Amino acid sequence: MSKVWVDSHWVLRLLRGDHPQHSPRARAFLEQAEQGVYSLQISPVMLAETAAILTDAYGHPVKDVAEALLKLLTNPALQAQEESLVLAALELMKQKPLPFSVAYTVAQAKTSGQALAAYASEYKGLGAALVRVE
Repeated sequence: MSKVWVDSHWVLRLLRGDHPQHSPRARAFLEQAEQGVYSLQISPVMLAETAAILTDAYGHPVKDVAEALLKLLTNPALQAQEESLVLAALELMKQKPLPFSVAYTVAQAKTSGQALAAYASEYKGLGAALVRVE
């Protein structure tokens, strides 16, 4: 079984099912991975890009995007790099409408026990220690 990295376009076509050629091919590729032909990998960078496109370009609510990505990542054929941080970030996005990159950084600070430097109070209540930038 060969490891294959997927990009945001593959995820978008898979989740949206909106392209007449690419969406069925994305689904078929996932089915091949589910049959053991491939082990699909995705980076936090690609997940951040996917989340940004779904919220900014397509107008999907952040919570819905987080839930769709969480559901996708339950598929054993797809492995997220730094999975525990990715899952924590997506759970944070369900609680508060944060961009994935922000939620991921909060998750990093929270799980490492380190503080997050911030100008805004929007990070309060997310479980990470804050250092206010004055």
